[in-house]
Amino acid sequence: MTRIIGLTGYRQTGKSTIAAHLKAEHGFVAAHVFAGGKAATEAYFRHLGADDETAHRMVHGDLRDQPSPFLPLRVDLPSGASPEHHSPRFFMEMFGNFMGQTLGADWTAGLELKRIQVEHPGRDILIESVVYEAEAIRAAGGTIIRIDRPGTSGRGLKTDRAVEAIAPDTIFTNDHADIASMLTEFDRRFLEADHALSL
Repeated sequence: MTRIIGLTGYRQTGKSTIAAHLKAEHGFVAAHVFAGGKAATEAYFRHLGADDETAHRMVHGDLRDQPSPFLPLRVDLPSGASPEHHSPRFFMEMFGNFMGQTLGADWTAGLELKRIQVEHPGRDILIESVVYEAEAIRAAGGTIIRIDRPGTSGRGLKTDRAVEAIAPDTIFTNDHADIASMLTEFDRRFLEADHALSL
C-alpha cells in the first residue's frame, strides 16, 4: 500500500534532513505542494527581466531572502527608513497563500499528488512542508507528522501561523545529539514494521 507522509513544523527543525533521508534511503518521491507555484514564480521573474540563473536563485537559492530590484519597494517600513525592495520570499508567501487558501488545497497538494501518482505509480510519497494542505493530504490517505525542535520558533510569517493551526496526527521531537540518531529514531517510530505508524 502506498504511504503518503506530510511533514510540517517551523523552519530549522530538521524537515529537510528527514525528507532527504526518506527519499535517498526509503525511495519516497517528493511532492512539494508549491512546486507549480515555484515554477510559475520563476517564469514570472524571468518575465520581469531576470536572467535564467538569477530567477532560479530568487526562487530556490541564495536570493530568496534578499531585497530584489525586480520587485516593488516595501511600503511597510518605518518613516525615515531607507527604501528597500520586497524579497522573492515575500512574493512566494503571498502567492502560496493565494493558491493554498484562496483557491484551496485542491490546487496545490491535490494536483501535486495526482501528478506524482501518474508519474510514479505505486511509490510512497512525501510532502516536505505542509502549510495549508493538511486536510487534502489526509483525504488522500496521508498522515501529518509535525517535526519539533527545542529552541526553534516561527518568524511571525503568515505561513508560521498556518503551521501553528495544524493539528498533526503525531509529533516527532528532534532533540537528538546528532543527525544519525535522529534519523534512526524517526525510522523506528514511523517506518519499521514492528513499530510503524499506520500510514
